[in-house]
Amino acid sequence: MKKINNNKVKTVDEISHFAKARGYTGAFGTEKYMLWYFFNYILIILARIAPYPLVTTFHRWRGAKIGYNVYISRGACIDHSAPQFIEIGNHVTIAYGAVILAHNREGRWGLSNVSKTKIGNNVFIGANAVILPGTTIGDGAIVGACSLVNKSVKPYTIVGGVPAKVIRGVKKRTRSKNGI
Repeated sequence: MKKINNNKVKTVDEISHFAKARGYTGAFGTEKYMLWYFFNYILIILARIAPYPLVTTFHRWRGAKIGYNVYISRGACIDHSAPQFIEIGNHVTIAYGAVILAHNREGRWGLSNVSKTKIGNNVFIGANAVILPGTTIGDGAIVGACSLVNKSVKPYTIVGGVPAKVIRGVKKRTRSKNGI
């Protein structure tokens, strides 16, 4: 078998290895994987051009677990290869250019080092921030713009920088009965 080269089309043998690595086995396993891959790709494109309410819907259809009242910017990137390992809580804002990953790399035999990435409730993720796989962002946390989050973030803290470090804490706010 030949090496995977991004400039060349993958052979059927290589595609079947990706399919098996993702759990598509048995009759028509490779075809099911190719259909999922195509459908996922179409949803990624639609999420980039759709108006706000549909962006979260398209990411939910891709498999990401997303709470209610979540704003995901059209320029944000939810892991293209493993969206089912991403959980986003309620009342979350993800700004333009933010990247949320659940895997490190895609190798010859499928995904390697896939870890669940969890974002709590009432979280703000700044523009161009990168959330690496296996991290948990606690409730009420704020991730600054252009930050690289490689460790879990405690609830009600502000983090920023490369790698992200705690800047200070945030007061816990409570919601009134009318939601304001």
